[in-house]
Amino acid sequence: MKYSVTFLPMNDFMLFMYRITNAGREEVDDRLKSIIQNNNVEKWLRDVNATLPQATIDELRVFFQEDSRIALSIMPELYQRDALTSVDQLIDAINELDEHAIRYAITTPGFIGEGLEFETHEKRIQQLAVPESEKWKLLYFVDHIDELKRRLTALFHDVWTYYAPHQALINEAGNEAKQTFQKEEYRQFATELAEEYVNEGGDKSLVVMPSYSSNLGFSVMEQDNVVLLTVGMQRYHVIRKFHDDKEVLELLKILTDERRFQMLRLLKKRPHYGYEIAQALGVSNSTVSHHLSLLLNLGFVKSDRDENKVYYTLNQAELRQVVEALNQLFLGDE
Repeated sequence: MKYSVTFLPMNDFMLFMYRITNAGREEVDDRLKSIIQNNNVEKWLRDVNATLPQATIDELRVFFQEDSRIALSIMPELYQRDALTSVDQLIDAINELDEHAIRYAITTPGFIGEGLEFETHEKRIQQLAVPESEKWKLLYFVDHIDELKRRLTALFHDVWTYYAPHQALINEAGNEAKQTFQKEEYRQFATELAEEYVNEGGDKSLVVMPSYSSNLGFSVMEQDNVVLLTVGMQRYHVIRKFHDDKEVLELLKILTDERRFQMLRLLKKRPHYGYEIAQALGVSNSTVSHHLSLLLNLGFVKSDRDENKVYYTLNQAELRQVVEALNQLFLGDE
């Protein structure tokens, strides 16, 4: 894939809104809890969340709820319009977005059943692995696009006052990250991360967008052969930290988490795609995404794309390495 790196302030601003909406609600791996508790970015996000008026929090939960992610779903459209540089550009672009494009974006997430992308908005929504309350929200907004635009742009105005005082610092960090992600080891890391989630074939371009507010997280979106990878500026550093004997204990904790354990047992039987996993385990698509991203990054799960679906399989070779590491720690010669 062609590779480029750019820092887009409004991409980070929207990730900031998502993070403060879900502060304290996101599932966090045990090995990251101590890092997150003492991390300056995470402290800032928690502090902002604690100072927001309840009305603003309620409105954030409408558009940045972790399952439906209504606002984030239109990110590729905003990128295509070069509308992620300033808040005024962002608001103007949303007001100008085509109603059909918005309807399609908010009803077509990553985990969707076979052929459903060609169905009606209503049928796609009913098949989503999201809470019923989120389905009703989506059903409402597909018929009230003007209200969606009005409320979302008003929300941008309200929350911008909390983000703006930190913009200079964030922009400086973003410009530094642009240079960092040009390095070969970062380029390989970002490319491998994106390739787990995109269609094979075609002349694709990978656009890496470092995010200060995303911190340790990442997201992948694809539109018109352009793959948009938003990756937290500290993610590479943190992932690289866990490569010694102590990591074996952390890996065991990861493998024995109840949901991940169930997921691995499920994948042992046969390959599954994301929608199947969500349905089989009775969990939301965001929960599946969270656990799969961790298992993929650590190599315990592999992904293969077949037409419009990504199938996940158990990486038995990687699991055998963990078993061998345990053997060396406890049964091998000193």
